[in-house]
Amino acid sequence: MRGFDWDDIQVFLAISRADWLTVAAQQMSVDHSTLSRRVAALEKALGVKLFDRSSLGFVLTPESERVLRAMPRAWRVSRCACVTGSTMHRPV
Repeated sequence: MRGFDWDDIQVFLAISRADWLTVAAQQMSVDHSTLSRRVAALEKALGVKLFDRSSLGFVLTPESERVLRAMPRAWRVSRCACVTGSTMHRPV
């Protein structure tokens, strides 16, 4: 596994909560193409596919479920709480 940008984890969490890339982008006040690139970068860094993309939105893969379980709960909650209505570059 290569290094990754922690902001990419924030993007991953936002999309996993919203189920839709466009909704997560609106919540984070960024363009959806930015989030798409960040997810692709994180998937490449981790070597796993994090989401199945479909007409029903973004669905977590078994690999991404493991990534979520590996994160400490307090970190997931605190980071997700700061994502809603903020930008990716605001300090947490």
